[in-house]
Amino acid sequence: MIFQYEAIVALGANLGNLWQTLRWAVDQLALLPQTQLQEVSGAFQTAPQEVNEPQPDYLNAAVLLHTQLGPYELLELTQTIEQQAGRIRQRWHGSRTLDLDLICMTKMDFTCGVKTAIIENNLPKLALPHPRAHARAFVLAPVCEIAPTCVLNAGLSAAHWSALAQDQPVRRIANL
Repeated sequence: MIFQYEAIVALGANLGNLWQTLRWAVDQLALLPQTQLQEVSGAFQTAPQEVNEPQPDYLNAAVLLHTQLGPYELLELTQTIEQQAGRIRQRWHGSRTLDLDLICMTKMDFTCGVKTAIIENNLPKLALPHPRAHARAFVLAPVCEIAPTCVLNAGLSAAHWSALAQDQPVRRIANL
């Protein structure tokens, strides 16, 4: 099958059995219709960011998917996976059993071998690339393992932004 899109999904969890949850989420993403799992990053431990109350550390990872699903279809299915994992959206940046964020997508054109970044700003429920991914080492570290050239803020790559986020502590734990 020739896939129309390439997508990067970031995974994070800080409640429950983090390893089991992230491995389960990777399996669920691999089972999405018209989708093929291409790459899985390692697992990274990070402290909570942008929070007002104490929280446990997060376990973060990222996956690269090839898919026929459009951005909104993929978003809807990732939110369903979050709900199946017990995700309850109570507070902005609150602890969570599972967080799946669509970080970036590219449209693949096999007639000329070009990938074009999908830029969707100010749309309801979706912004691509993810509007804060470029400033978060806990997203950038796993993304750079699987797709360092993916386009983020200002048309610059994840690798570019990662070099600027070296002051944020991120620790690679192991392969996921």
